[in-house]
Amino acid sequence: GRLLCLNLDVVGTSLPPPPERLTGAESRPDYKLWLAAARDEFLAKKANGTFTLIPRPANENVMKTCTRNTYKFDPMTGGLLNESGHRCRWVACGYSQSHGEGYWQSYAATPKATGIRIFAGLVAWYDLDTEHIDVVKAFTHHDLKERLLCEQMEKFVEGGYQPDGKPKLVCLLHKGLEGIKQGANLHMTTNVEHLCG
Repeated sequence: GRLLCLNLDVVGTSLPPPPERLTGAESRPDYKLWLAAARDEFLAKKANGTFTLIPRPANENVMKTCTRNTYKFDPMTGGLLNESGHRCRWVACGYSQSHGEGYWQSYAATPKATGIRIFAGLVAWYDLDTEHIDVVKAFTHHDLKERLLCEQMEKFVEGGYQPDGKPKLVCLLHKGLEGIKQGANLHMTTNVEHLCG
């Protein structure tokens, strides 16, 4: 029989690059799809209890946030995942955090290749079964220990604006956003406490 080889590397190249920001992208033909993706992200954060809105304090650091937009492709076909192929993530700009105020620790242990090889060898030697677990957005599920304030998500600002153009309300984070400096450390220490405690 004959085989057909498709080069799926070129699929999606006709798509325009994702918008850097939602503000200013209103003239794009796919703007409604990006806005719908942003709405899904915003509603997921609200449902997760990630934040509550509080009045902007005068003398506290308020971390910047932004949205990161990307396309999600179907691994089988190489095409967009229908309308859900537009992904928007609300992320913290960790560079605007202050050590000692917004975070203390950022270290997180990562396994070395040797350790993974030893683990795989033990699994094979003892004929064990393994399971692959992928925690989606793992860093965003843990309760924060520090008091962290951040700006609201663009296009979803509530409470109006101050004369200087900043929103009157800011988010008091209860759970992490992707991009916070202590995200990996918080994930690691919470898992260690659960496994050892």
